[in-house]
This record gives sequence, C-alpha cells and structure tokens, in this order.
Amino acid sequence: MITPPLFFNEVKARVFKGPWFSGMDFLLISDPLDVQYILSKNFSNYPKGAEFKQIFEPLGDGIFNSDSDTWRAQRRIIHSLFKKKRFELAVEISLKQKILQGFDPNSLSVEFPQIPYQKAFDDFEEGVIYRHALPASIWKLLRWLQIGKEKKFKTAWIVFDEFLEQCIARKQKEVGQSCKEQMEGKDFNLLTYFLAEDEGLAQEAAESGILTKSNKFLRDMAFNLLAAGKDSVGAALVWIFWVVATHPDVEQKILEEIKANLGAETGEQWRVFSIEEVRKLVYLHAVICEVLRLYPPVPFEHKVSIEEDTLPSGHKVPRNMRILFSLYSMEG
Repeated sequence: MITPPLFFNEVKARVFKGPWFSGMDFLLISDPLDVQYILSKNFSNYPKGAEFKQIFEPLGDGIFNSDSDTWRAQRRIIHSLFKKKRFELAVEISLKQKILQGFDPNSLSVEFPQIPYQKAFDDFEEGVIYRHALPASIWKLLRWLQIGKEKKFKTAWIVFDEFLEQCIARKQKEVGQSCKEQMEGKDFNLLTYFLAEDEGLAQEAAESGILTKSNKFLRDMAFNLLAAGKDSVGAALVWIFWVVATHPDVEQKILEEIKANLGAETGEQWRVFSIEEVRKLVYLHAVICEVLRLYPPVPFEHKVSIEEDTLPSGHKVPRNMRILFSLYSMEG
C-alpha cells in the first residue's frame, strides 16, 4: 500500500477525473518547480478562484478569500499592524501573563464548559471539509434545502457572527470612551488598531480604498485572522517543539545562539526578547523554516488557472483547471 506522501511524490503531475456530472476534475502536482512557478513566477494566472470563495463563504472578503490587488492591499495592512511598537508591547504583556504568571484570561475553567462560539468554529471547519469532498452542485442543493451538514454549517456561521458582532461593538464603545494613552500596551489588539486613529493605517487604507473602520471589514478581518491563527499556528508549534525535543544537538545550537547574540544566560531572570533581537537568531529561523517544510500545518493548497499555460515540467494546463498540490509531499 502506498502512503499518501509517496503517492504524491510518484504522481508529480496528473489530471484526475471526477464523476462526469460533478465538475471535480483537477490537476494534481508535487514538483517543486511547478509549485514555485504557480506561487511566484506566474502568480497572477493562478488565483484561488470563485469556487474557493464559495467553499469558504463565511470568511467573506477577508485575506483568506481574496486575490490579486485586494489580497495585496490586505496583506500590507496586516503587515503594518505587526510593525507597530504597541503590538510588540501587547505581545510582551501577554507572554508575561501566560508564561511567568500562569494567567490566561482567555483560557477555559477547569470544568471545561462548552463555549458556543468555539463549537461553532469547529462546526465551520467540518463544513468546509465536506464542501471540499462533495460536488458543488450537491452541497449547494443541501444549502438551499438547509439539511444535513449545510444546516449545521449555517447555524455555526450565525453563532460565530453574533460573537464577532459583540466583540466589535464592545471594542467600538471602549475606543470611543478612551483616550489614546489607554489604547497602548495591554489594551491594544487587532480591533483597537483598526478603530483607533493611526496615520500609517489611514494612508494604507486610502491607497487601497478599503474602509478599515466598517463593521464588514472588521468582521471579515477578525474571522480570517482567527481562522489563520487557530489550528495552523498550534500545529506548527507542536511540530517545532517536538523536533527540537527529539534533536538535542539542535536544541543546544539554539541555546548557544541565544546566549551569543542576546546575552542571555541560563538561570537569569526571565525577559521577553524584542522583534529586533529575535531577528539576530538566524539558526532558530532556519530550524522553524525546516520544520514548516517537513511538517506544513496546511498540507494542501489549490488554485485555478485563468489562461492556458505550460508548467516547467512540460505539463499543459487548460483554462479554468483546478490545481491541487501537496506541500507535505514535495521534495526540495
């Protein structure tokens, strides 16, 4: 029996035909040169496509569903958030609370109660998987009839939207009643950044035409970043710690680099390293990149071709062809 990674490596490039009525034909590739070509050299010809946005419908017009100029504009806006000193200070305060004080205001109580919006998010993810597996005509019919997984999907969507609306309304009220100084440090978060006045953000928004203070934008942005930072970041961290723990020589080199570049010694008082300090840790960065290469949190991605094309491997790509590639199986 061939395991999935070996199967993808052996395929390299092949068209798979779905049932004749399903519209589920796709080109499966695993050649790194082909993937680089699609993601970099001819990126504009391979958007996510309309079908992708339909599958991830609740994410709205956020960065996860966006293509082309809209995607670039949102990417610049998000990057501007991470560059802010206030963001770095908020991260430092959060890390001190969680690691040093053992205090996480967002953690569950020891009784592990069921949180409605958390369950809704899990149901949303399950619904997305089903939409990938079923022909679009089938899940759209189920959505229209509001039965089966689509009914559960819609319920989860409503619950999570209500949760986001409450968060946005509460933060709008806080920002309206607070002075700028109160929005620094521990009170600074994603919604604060978009709601409070910021010259850099205002310029980015004006250039892109995005209304960063509209409820629609705030809702879509929050949902997209929550989706991106939930399971994918958690999975990546688990693999990083596991690889380091099972390779003592790698752990030792990381510690030596920290001591050499940041002047930190074992047994000293705990402190949070700044972003500028962390940039000096070249070996640690290489370890993280290698772990992400070996164990990518998102093992599959798919694109759609706009125009006919020829991949570096020589494979012909027709228009409107769905392309699926596995990051997990690629050999660099």
